[in-house]
Amino acid sequence: MIKDKVSLVSGIILILFSILIYYEASQLSPFGSVFPFAITTALLILSIILIFRSLKFEIKVVNQNISLVKIPLLITTFFAWIYFIERTGFILTIQFLLY
Repeated sequence: MIKDKVSLVSGIILILFSILIYYEASQLSPFGSVFPFAITTALLILSIILIFRSLKFEIKVVNQNISLVKIPLLITTFFAWIYFIERTGFILTIQFLLY
C-alpha cells in the first residue's frame, strides 16, 4: 500500500535522473567523473530511501504560516554567499598555504 504518492513519484524521477547522470559522467575522464559519481551515488541512495519511506509512512501536510522576514533574509543570504564565495575561498586558501 502506497502511503505517500508524491514521495514515490519523486523517488522514481530522481532514480531516472541518477541513471542519466551516471551515463553522462561515464563519458568524462576518470578524474573528471569522480565528483559526479559520488554525488549521483548519494542521490541514488537517498532516492531509494525516499521510495521505501513513501511505502511505509503517511505524511500529512499542514499549512504553516511563512514569515515575511525569512524569505528576503534567505534570498539575501544566498546572493551574499554566491558573491563572496570566490573572495572568501581565495582568502582561506592563501591562509592555509602560508602556514
